[in-house]
Order: sequence, then structure tokens, then C-alpha cells
Amino acid sequence: MLALPEWSLAASLLLGSLLVLHVLSKNHPLRRYPLVNGRALTEIFDSKAKQRFVDHAQSLIDAGFKHSSQGFRLHTDFGTKLVLPPKYAEEIALDGRFSFGKSIDREFFVDYAGFEPFRSGPEHNGLFLDTIKSKMTNAGLIMRPLSEETELTLREQWTDSPEWHTLPLYTNVVRIIAQLTSRIFLGQELCRSAAWLEITSIYPVVGFEAAKELRLWPRPLRPLVVWFLPSCQRLRAQVQRARDVMGPVLDAREAARTNGCAPDQLDAIEWLEEKAKGRPYDPAIAQLTLSLAAVHTTADLLAKVLLDLCEHAEIIPALRQEIVAVIQEHGWQKSTLVNLKLMDSFLKENQRLKPFSLIPMERDAEHSVRLRDGTEIPKGTTLTVANHHLRDPAIYPDPERFDPYRFLKLRDEKGQERTAQLESTSPDHLGFGYGKYACPGRFFASSEVKIALCHILLKYDLQLVGNTTPRVGMHGFFIEVDPAVQFAVRRRAEEIQIPVA
Repeated sequence: MLALPEWSLAASLLLGSLLVLHVLSKNHPLRRYPLVNGRALTEIFDSKAKQRFVDHAQSLIDAGFKHSSQGFRLHTDFGTKLVLPPKYAEEIALDGRFSFGKSIDREFFVDYAGFEPFRSGPEHNGLFLDTIKSKMTNAGLIMRPLSEETELTLREQWTDSPEWHTLPLYTNVVRIIAQLTSRIFLGQELCRSAAWLEITSIYPVVGFEAAKELRLWPRPLRPLVVWFLPSCQRLRAQVQRARDVMGPVLDAREAARTNGCAPDQLDAIEWLEEKAKGRPYDPAIAQLTLSLAAVHTTADLLAKVLLDLCEHAEIIPALRQEIVAVIQEHGWQKSTLVNLKLMDSFLKENQRLKPFSLIPMERDAEHSVRLRDGTEIPKGTTLTVANHHLRDPAIYPDPERFDPYRFLKLRDEKGQERTAQLESTSPDHLGFGYGKYACPGRFFASSEVKIALCHILLKYDLQLVGNTTPRVGMHGFFIEVDPAVQFAVRRRAEEIQIPVA
């Protein structure tokens, strides 16, 4: 027990520290922007403010813009961020003084073993970006293998039973997308491997948990703690397991090359090798990076689309009719996906009302920046651009109503022919980000989901099970499908056969 003088000294030190923090906060370069979830008078630390963000991010953002239309600060579980309105999206996207990826690298400790696949930004991932942009944006190249894999995994996961049977929505969709994505990333040898599918599904979950736990430790201790935290150990084990699973396939392909028999494979293993041109890279890290970017984000989109199909079942006959008509006219090629215009509109409307994130753009200010309207962004600021305008009636009439024809009708308006398409980005719809750092995999994701939906809609009836509400929930900036949601499927006779080989 502290004697009175010792207690007085401790109290003085605490009060002095709080006074210094108070003075520093008053002189903070972002002080002109209000902090919408600051500490209550009875709170010494930011932990409760951060928890309020995790639980109520949407209402905090709404309140922030209501109070300050030019932007505000938020205490988040990733630190304090400046949140700006979407009117700045284009200017920030085009300004080279704002960098992409550094905050992600910082928040996910990419210099520590096990976290390497989280490394972001073009300066690190040039090889991956080259591969994605040159190979995976070509829908014609991937349509048949994805179609074949979709038929196979749906038969395995959903069966051919004509009776209604119940499945967990999100985990089932993750399993399907993991297999489809792995078909293009790893080829037939590994895309059906139970071990690989488990790795590609679990690694992101373990990674987020490990990063969350590591952030709780003081920065000087993290290089030591990372070796002893069980979550970080599990993360490293997943990376090693990925190397072990991929090893025999990589060895076999290298042996074939050595013997003058270049592998005739349509997958990212070969594409990465081709694009690397002798540059060293870690194939396991490369595959985990691709999967990290592709699996859960695409699964999130498809799961939310299935929710909307169940909740707005009246649109299903029109979607089926479109699929049949387009395949009859175009066959099974790139133009087929391009002409699924109602499906494209349905997907974009789903993304408008249920986006993956409330802040689809995040940047770091590498210099102090003065925007055109005089807004000042101090050097070192981590800023985000919100997408709350997706429900703005000035942009989207009757914004709370789900209208599957909304973007189909917008295509007929002058200047909207392209921006109304799912893959297009614009300041009015930041579903895939915006500018040169917009999601490079959006073309692949769009093709993958459309191919999956062609099979699903023609071959299955769907319906939700029970009265689980809400069916999506908030966790910080992210809008997530409730893992408790279940749905039921049954096989139906399709109107037309979809080519699979």
C-alpha cells in the first residue's frame, strides 16, 4: 500500500500527464475538425470511445456530417481518422500527395512474420497488380473454368435434392467462393483441396484477430510479443501450412519446366511466374495475398445478393428470363456477362444499400495539402472518404427503397451509360473505391459473381429460414452478414444448360 507522500506523487504524475495530453489535444493539427466520439468526462482513456465506434459507426458518421459537413474525426479501433465527405473523392484520388496502403501496412504489422500477405500498396504488390490487371480482368479467359467449378461446388454443397434443405448462408458462400477463386489462382490440383480451402478461408480471420490483439500491446514490446501471442503463432502456422500444401505442386511444375515441358495451366501460379520474369517472390505469400483480397470481399457481395434475392423474390423470374435470353443469343463468352444488364443493376443496387465498408477510400497525407476549397490536410493525417451519399435523395431518388432496375434505367441517361455499371467507379458510387487505387480485382469479382448467379438462379430455388433480424450488422466501418442467418435451397430444372467445358 502506498504511503501518503507516494500516493500524492503518483496522483501528481497522473494529473500532470493528463494535463499534457489536454494541452497537446488543444494544439492538435486537426483540432478544427470536431471529434464526434470523444471521451466522456468520467473516462481517462479512449477504450470506451473506440468501443462506441465499433458498435455504432454508422450513427456516429451520420451525426458527424450533420454537425460538420466538411468532415470530422473519429476514434476507431485502428486509431483516430479524419472522415471526409464524398465530394472530395475525385480530388483526393487524383492527388499524388496522398498515398495508399501505408495505414494498412501499419495496422496489420506487415514487417512481422505471418502478416506478410497483408502488405498493401503498389510499391509492394506490383507483381500482383500486373497479374490481376493483365490476366484476371479478361472474363473470356476465366469463364469456362469458373463455370465448371461452380457446377461442381454447387452440386457438392447444395446437392441435387429437389427437397428444401437448410444451409448456413455466409459460411457456405465463403466455401463456394474460396473454391471458385482457387480454381483461377491455383488450378485444379489445389482448388478442391480441403486443406487449401481451409487455409484460404481461415487465414484472414486469424490475421484480423492477431492484429487486433497485437495492437493492445505497447509499440516497443510488439517485436517480442509477436512471437508469443497464440493468435500470432496460429497465423505463422497458417503461412507455413500454405507452403507445405503448395510445395508438391510447385515442385512438380518446376520439374516439368526443367524437362522442357512447360505446364499448360490456366491459373495464377503460372501467371505470377510469367510476370515475375525471374524476380524473386514467395509463391505462398503471393497466393495468400491474392486470396486475402478476393475471397471474403467477394463472398460478402454474393451473400448479400442472396439475401436480397430471398427478400425480393419477385425479381427472380426476370433475372432467369434474362440469363436464358442472353445465353441463347451470345452463347457462353465474355459478351454474355456484359449483356446481363438487369443482373448487373441488381448487383450494383445491392452494393449501394449494403456496401462492404462505410469508408471505401483511405489515404495517408505524405505532405501537408490544401484542397481547392481551402480545406487543409496536415502531413501525416490518415483520412477516409465516406460513402453516406449512397442514400442521398439528391443522387438516388427514394434512396431507402431497393430498386433492382435503378441502374438499368440510369444507363439510358446521358453520361451514365458506363458509370451505372457494376465495375465502374465514380464519386457518386464508391463501392469499389475510386481513382488509380480503386479495387483492381473488381472485374474478376464481377465476373465470378455473375457466373455463380447464372448457375444458382437457373438451377435452384432459395428462401430464408426463420425470422433472423437484422440480417446484416455493423462492426466498425464494415457491414457484415449475420453469421446466424440460414437459408434453404432445392434443385429445380433449369431452362437451359450452361456450358462448363
